[in-house]
Amino acid sequence: MGVIRVQHFGRYYVTGSLLIRNNKNIKTGRSIHTSLLYNNNISASTSNRLGPDRVLPASSLTTTWPDGVVEIRTNNHPSSRWKPKSVWTMLNDTLARVPDRTALAVKRDGIWVTWSFTEYINDIRSVAKAFINLGLKQHHAVNIIGFNAPEWHISNIASVVAGGLATGIYTTNSQDSVRYVAQHSRANIIVLEDQEQLDKILNIQDQLKELQCIVQYSGTPTVPGVLSWEELLDIGRGLPDSVLQERLAMQAINQPCMLVYTSGTTGNPKGVMISQDNITWTVNAVQGMYDWKMDCEHGISYLPLSHVAAQIIDIYLSAYGGATISFADKEALQGSLINTLKEVNPTKFLGVPRVWEKIEEKLKELGKNNSGIKKTVMDWAKNAALQHHTDKMAGKRGQSISYTVARWLILRKIHAALGLEVAGHPDNNGGFFSSAAPLSPQTFQYFLSLDMPILELLGSSETGGPQTACLPGAGMRVGSVGRSYPHFETVILKPDKDGIGEICTRGRNVCMGYLWDEEKTKELIDEDGWVHSGDLGRIDEDGFIYVCGRMKELIITGGGENIAPVPIEDLLRAELEEICSHVMVIGDARKHLSVIITLKTVLDSRNQPTSKLHPDVQTWLTNLGSEATTAVELIKEDNDEVKAAILKSIKTVNKHAVSNAQRVHKFMIAPEEFSLQGGELTPTMKVKRHFVLEKYKNEIDALYKYDTVTSMW
Repeated sequence: MGVIRVQHFGRYYVTGSLLIRNNKNIKTGRSIHTSLLYNNNISASTSNRLGPDRVLPASSLTTTWPDGVVEIRTNNHPSSRWKPKSVWTMLNDTLARVPDRTALAVKRDGIWVTWSFTEYINDIRSVAKAFINLGLKQHHAVNIIGFNAPEWHISNIASVVAGGLATGIYTTNSQDSVRYVAQHSRANIIVLEDQEQLDKILNIQDQLKELQCIVQYSGTPTVPGVLSWEELLDIGRGLPDSVLQERLAMQAINQPCMLVYTSGTTGNPKGVMISQDNITWTVNAVQGMYDWKMDCEHGISYLPLSHVAAQIIDIYLSAYGGATISFADKEALQGSLINTLKEVNPTKFLGVPRVWEKIEEKLKELGKNNSGIKKTVMDWAKNAALQHHTDKMAGKRGQSISYTVARWLILRKIHAALGLEVAGHPDNNGGFFSSAAPLSPQTFQYFLSLDMPILELLGSSETGGPQTACLPGAGMRVGSVGRSYPHFETVILKPDKDGIGEICTRGRNVCMGYLWDEEKTKELIDEDGWVHSGDLGRIDEDGFIYVCGRMKELIITGGGENIAPVPIEDLLRAELEEICSHVMVIGDARKHLSVIITLKTVLDSRNQPTSKLHPDVQTWLTNLGSEATTAVELIKEDNDEVKAAILKSIKTVNKHAVSNAQRVHKFMIAPEEFSLQGGELTPTMKVKRHFVLEKYKNEIDALYKYDTVTSMW
């Protein structure tokens, strides 16, 4: 197996008389799991006592059963021998340190309502008892459907400590998708936000044979049998703590406690099973990796909590590290997030690339009003900041006089206007993060020029959250997702001549498997414990990893060339940034590459795209003799000058192609911008390639029908 190692741990392990070298039994030459060394020892000391911190004996790294057990993985890094800890023990450790610190805060009816850690854990205890009383069986699910709220966090953790499987469902999921997850996870209880989500359940309730109870956490339920949040709390408060203690005693940290369902863009979603040890070990590693301050940090919850990143960071990392989490409102991604940022001024801020791009677009739009001396000064400040961070990434000191003055006079005021002054303070060890998809180098550099270094990280549900991390200064690179955590191993599997192969990881963070799906679990985790991410990447001489796309997104042309579309898309979008919102390279089984382009549009009151083209796009078109105000009009207009201008940009990008097969030959303009509502984007704003290909199948076929440029439209 060809491998480029990102992180290499000790070569020799000794246990009794067995010597293991590079995971091979010298006598037999067979692979052997190093995790057995630690797991056998720890199981002997913990499996005979009652939970929740015990480890049950296991002989496999994976399971597909909701009550299954797995080995505790280990390697030569000290963290792999950290004492196992349950979620309940983790919570009580935090409670002992900071009982009165604010854990959660949400604005309701114009007033901030808060929970101290004492109140937070008391509510978790009450809800957990209520769940058990209402019919939550061990290893069955609590489904949670709703926008981010304290009740979401409380329900999630209560599900875990009550011995169930905490399972988030995206609010945008269709009724049929909700039914699938509820049935697949054997949901005993469904906690939902409002009437919109309740209607989905009521329409399929007769198909959910395991369902025992529905709880609505916002507003007053109008349907008989549906409990309000206060009714749920009252039930739990009226029960003795022995109800919960009995359930805790039956738990083990190497059994499933959470299900995270994949996006399911190529079929039904898969239920990723995560253990309590996955959670508590991982948040401990993350807290230390980034050197975040215990009992001091403050974050904002607004990204979908059904996603693994939001659950690990917003719920569990904050609970472990004694951080405060404030909740944005439901309109956060439609434009209200800025208001919450200004009120809260968080110490850390995580955004998916599309969030950062939207901030960039807005700031650039405002910057167009600058002229004369104001523009000159602003350009000087941005250049000083960019040079400072370029120096820091190169391991130099930075801190020029120009940068210091620029930061004090200009850049910190921009941070304050965004509500990110604390996160951007130089004494804060990294306040800006991006995950879920690659951040374009152009956006990364833009924020560097604003003194806002964004730390990219690569992660997945299957790795329990993180895989790699950028760190401030010399620990980050343009276009890189950083280095592997030292706590586990990461390799590039079967690299090609350019060093590009599959990014694979193994460690104590790795999930247990896919619920009920043995075949897919074997595809995911091989016999040596490596998680096959499906991400293509390479590693440079300094250990920095660069994502080059997804294996499933690889385009195999009619000539047999394997092409990763993401790097080409990044270059095209940068070249067409004035007019373009999305680009998607196509060409699977075709004779050459083409690209689908969506144009920037005016956003409505909910920050969703309309049909009207953005003023910048209209100005660009007018200069080329076009009168179009919508994409549909532009397509009908078939303006030769517009086509020539776009082709010119494509040819510029083609100069970077390493082979003729990687050159883009044609393009088509989509009649509407990609959106969540239109089905082209996932909740984390990734493009659903298969959906787009099916939606525009006829147009794509027409695009390839002729060799002339007239087929572009």
